[in-house]
Amino acid sequence: MKTLCRFTPARAAITFNLLVCLTAFDMMLSPHAAAAEDTPGAPGQPYPNMPAIAPLGVRIGRHLQVPEASKGPAIDPAQGYRRQDLGKGLHVVTDNLYQCMFLVCSTGVVLVDAPPSLAQSIPKAIAEVTDKTITHLVYSHAHIDHIGGTKALGGSPLIVAHEETKRLLIRANDPDRPIPTVTFAIYGN
Repeated sequence: MKTLCRFTPARAAITFNLLVCLTAFDMMLSPHAAAAEDTPGAPGQPYPNMPAIAPLGVRIGRHLQVPEASKGPAIDPAQGYRRQDLGKGLHVVTDNLYQCMFLVCSTGVVLVDAPPSLAQSIPKAIAEVTDKTITHLVYSHAHIDHIGGTKALGGSPLIVAHEETKRLLIRANDPDRPIPTVTFAIYGN
């Protein structure tokens, strides 16, 4: 079989340059090209309200504002958290940055994660729903920002985690993240 066209770096460069020229030519002929150039956020035009890029090593006053719609539901400043009933005994507790969830069972409460920012609020949120204590705590993973509030919860719940999480916590040797008492492993698919 005879090869009709061989790919070479020279041909690749020619093809690339041809595509660039055709794209530029197409933009020049487009009736919308001139209008697009004047649109904020269009190529070569800054977005509205975009702060200037600071030189290296210079701190800026602030970054772009987070739109209200992206901030999530309001948090009562007096409480410092929001508890939401998800149904069937499952609740989420959040400060709109971190969250955990708990499930009220017949013998106690199963908590998933204990972020340090919520450690003081978790018992209050649970008390809004039940007088039962935390009997089980499930670690989603070993990161301190998700389970670093465990010690502050008090009590001695059964701590459940993946065996890799246990290995990482033994290595970290952090008293605020107690070692899991029950582990599991997932093998295969």
